[in-house]
Amino acid sequence: MINLIGYLKEILQENRGINTIKAAQELEEKKAAEKLKRYIYSNNVKRFSYIVGVSYLILATINIAVLCGTGNVIGIIKHIVLIGIDIFVCILLMTRKKQGEIFALIGSFVFLVILYTSVWLL
Repeated sequence: MINLIGYLKEILQENRGINTIKAAQELEEKKAAEKLKRYIYSNNVKRFSYIVGVSYLILATINIAVLCGTGNVIGIIKHIVLIGIDIFVCILLMTRKKQGEIFALIGSFVFLVILYTSVWLL
């Protein structure tokens, strides 16, 4: 099916007067440039990280509001620290630099370690 779509695309390009070989080379160069722009995270992983980060931000805010009623100070501090790390990671991913993505990866790891150890300890 993919070959049929590629064949039809070539026919349409030839009818429009576009050189198919040159267009294919330009497409290859564009794909190579996009791969060089991506360091660690792809766009889909960044998008997923933003969605999970915002979701955690909303849920942790609700948990803080509930924990304020019970007076659980340790739980409140835990959620505040994790929200800070979450925002830090999201901001680093927005910078779109290699160093920012490396720190975001480290921050994500620290976030998960704190989250899972606090579940076992608290």
